[in-house]
Amino acid sequence: MHRFLKTFTVLTVIKRRILDKLFSFHYTDKIRKERML
Repeated sequence: MHRFLKTFTVLTVIKRRILDKLFSFHYTDKIRKERML
């Protein structure tokens, strides 16, 4: 049970980092397009 909890926590952290990267990439891309216009 403890091991499962640890794995779950790691997966949550990784997922959050991936989401953060995707969001920041999307955000910077949006800014870039707005500057071009």
